[in-house]
Amino acid sequence: MLPSLGQSTSRTTRRTVLLLGALGAAALALPTMKWVTQGPIPGSVVLIAGDVEASDRNLETAVDRRDKSGTKAKRRDVAVDVEYLPRPSKFEEEFLAALEKPVTVEFMELGLEDCLMFLHEAAKIPIWFDKVSLTEEGVALDQPVMLKFQGRLESALHLLLNPVQLAFFPENDVMVITTATKAGENLITRTYPVRDLFQGRNPRNTQMGGGMAPANQAGDKGQTPSDASSAEKKPAAGAAQQVLKQGFGGGGMGGGRGGAPPNDLVEALTTTIEPDSWEDLSGPGSFTFVKETGSLVIRQTWAIHRKILQLLRDLRQARQIGKS
Repeated sequence: MLPSLGQSTSRTTRRTVLLLGALGAAALALPTMKWVTQGPIPGSVVLIAGDVEASDRNLETAVDRRDKSGTKAKRRDVAVDVEYLPRPSKFEEEFLAALEKPVTVEFMELGLEDCLMFLHEAAKIPIWFDKVSLTEEGVALDQPVMLKFQGRLESALHLLLNPVQLAFFPENDVMVITTATKAGENLITRTYPVRDLFQGRNPRNTQMGGGMAPANQAGDKGQTPSDASSAEKKPAAGAAQQVLKQGFGGGGMGGGRGGAPPNDLVEALTTTIEPDSWEDLSGPGSFTFVKETGSLVIRQTWAIHRKILQLLRDLRQARQIGKS
């Protein structure tokens, strides 16, 4: 009987100890539960709260840093969404991409037509020979060619065609190979939004259709009365160019006068890109400035349009560099 009583007493003692331990743990947990439901006890220091706040501050700093640097940097690199209208067709986009493809050629006394067909196979571009024009100009497609070259497809085409006065351009979903004379007669019209290139200037009053600013406003145009009167005496063929210059805020040819800003864009177009191809010098190309849309409507050959587009891209890049 005594051992059984001792065992019962021992079990009772253990239960009492466990109960007291549970009550003590509950008493210790009450402040923590109160902090969770009602917030930290006044005057207490909670390290985890400080870490969260520090993380929030770090996050805000990162966001601010991105907005203050990354976003602005991104804005500096934003290109014009629409460089010209009408937008290129699917074939034109594929054709332009093909011109950038790398090619390696080694033509040793190979016929010109065979050389071009090799490039046609390499770039997967459909090709069409204007044999009527080639025959009229006396160009033989079987003349031997020697060329060892590694580079862009467009460069290879120029190296093959320029020496024999031939040219290429995309039309009707093919690459046309024809004479330089015939290519110069194939004009296309494009509209270039260029308002961003003269933003901040004060465009002059523009009278499209050949009109020019009245002589009594010569002072506002950055010209003297004698300059204005002499401008009125210019032939009608130069009137469109004069109006275009006024639209861009420029003065006379070669730069502004009387503090007027120089006529940079028009000078770049008409004097650096095939000057003889513009109508002022009896060329086929023409342009019109549409003030309402801030656009240049240009009628030129495909090859010259390529140069115009590149020039506008260079000017935009230079302008962004100047802002940085």
